[in-house]
Amino acid sequence: ELLLNSRVEIYWPEKVVEARHRKPLAQIQEKETQRLVKQTQARLLNQRPTDNAAQLKAALEATGTQVSIITYGMGVHWATKTVEELGISADILDLRTLLPWDQEAVAATVKKTGRVIFLQEDTLTGGIGAEICAWISEHCFSYLDAPVMREGSLDTPVPFAPNLEKRFLPADRFKDKLQGLLAF
Repeated sequence: ELLLNSRVEIYWPEKVVEARHRKPLAQIQEKETQRLVKQTQARLLNQRPTDNAAQLKAALEATGTQVSIITYGMGVHWATKTVEELGISADILDLRTLLPWDQEAVAATVKKTGRVIFLQEDTLTGGIGAEICAWISEHCFSYLDAPVMREGSLDTPVPFAPNLEKRFLPADRFKDKLQGLLAF
């Protein structure tokens, strides 16, 4: 096990239980995920698909009819918490990979609900959410009942103070934006 920058862990196949490939597996975790989400390595490996094609597919974490929340990483946990707090019916689509990303799954959830919000931990400017939202606007426009919205971190350097970091991250702003989308 090799630990780089306290954020990227590389596990060689000899050390990974039931590894079905010869290439190293890189697991990247956000800082907040390390603080809040407690999962064992064994559980993560059991959830890992065994074939390469399945690894590139998005996972529908929750199903609903009012809105589609497209996200990845820590955004899945924020979206799940917000949906439970608001008591709404939402599709929560975990992209799992950002390049390539699962266009079929995104199109299916957009067609199902007609309302889309993209949630990312990255800043809004220059983030992957802008590309995916542009793709949705171009390829799924006729299915939309409201504008495609997105929420992300502020376009500032990441603060180190916990109270400032909480304001930097999009979790609290996401709730307001989601309510605005539902009211549209």
